Amino acid sequence: MPAVNLTAQQDTYEIVVTCSPVYECALGVAAYTWPAMVDKLERNPEQWQAMIATASSQTRAEVNLAGKVHTWRSLLFLAHRCPDLSTISLTAHVSYFSEWMSTLGTAISALAAPYLGERNEERLEAALAGDEKVRTELLRDFREDPLVLPNLQYLLATSPEQIGLHLRRLLLGWYEAMPHKEAVLEALESDREAVEQLVATMSPTELVRRATNGTELQPEPMIRRIWLAPQISYRPFTIFNRMPETGIYYYPVADERMPGQREHQSALQVANLHKAVGDVHRVRILQLLHRSPRSVTELGQLLDLAKSTAHHHLLLLRSAGLVRTENGVYKLEAKNVGRLGPRLAEYVGLEGEWS
Repeated sequence: MPAVNLTAQQDTYEIVVTCSPVYECALGVAAYTWPAMVDKLERNPEQWQAMIATASSQTRAEVNLAGKVHTWRSLLFLAHRCPDLSTISLTAHVSYFSEWMSTLGTAISALAAPYLGERNEERLEAALAGDEKVRTELLRDFREDPLVLPNLQYLLATSPEQIGLHLRRLLLGWYEAMPHKEAVLEALESDREAVEQLVATMSPTELVRRATNGTELQPEPMIRRIWLAPQISYRPFTIFNRMPETGIYYYPVADERMPGQREHQSALQVANLHKAVGDVHRVRILQLLHRSPRSVTELGQLLDLAKSTAHHHLLLLRSAGLVRTENGVYKLEAKNVGRLGPRLAEYVGLEGEWS
């Protein structure tokens, strides 16, 4: 995650805090179309299906396409580049943004493209301009990236007009089907205001940790700006995104600002804590981290898991507040683990250590 000084932790950044139903729609599409994730979210699969059932057949077709070619990411990149979006009422965001996209013409392909790093900027520009040799090289270089490759293939093979039409239909259709819009927008704005008030009172490292429930801001070359954006669709997870000189954290809206009854949110929080330890590998990870902090690679080797699988387990544990990460190393949050019950504490080895 972000910073710029290669020899020491940078703690000076431009901090941006914004919210938008456009982010919420894009992340909602992402969550719904990722089968491995949808049953890990606070919104259960039945709730997602009930929402999709209200959408038109055209919207469902656009959502299916977005799930295959990850154009929900294109919506995010475009939204962060849309001028004045943060200065208008949230209720006008979707219509304003959709109109803005319709004015982009051929530029939409480049603005919707994934961030590939500074060294690939000219190559991406050449590929979008039609250089077949560069296109082939670029697709080859990203053939192992399951998010970037399908997105690039779609953007390079599809006309700007068709890209714009797809993205507008996707956004407008999803937003129309989104339940409880007014309450969602109110929760997003309330959380944005709360986090913005903290900007002047704490360091960027502390701010990121506070907003995201424990995600550590890590040094990364060329990042000058930290962008924080509250979201509900991916609760309880924080999603990280990257743009030129910018690290973006789509963090979960705080429990107390969620729509609905606070008692219901407390029940969800308790359920998610127990869900996080509802897998033998995750319980073993807690035990291993009690013995010693470890990297995701070390944990994968010890448990005979693929690195991506180990990372997924750690993401669930971190989102539940049971582990934290510092400089790429995971550590146990003993107090939070101990509070889940004596049997778990005994297995992990925490007897008497956590209270």
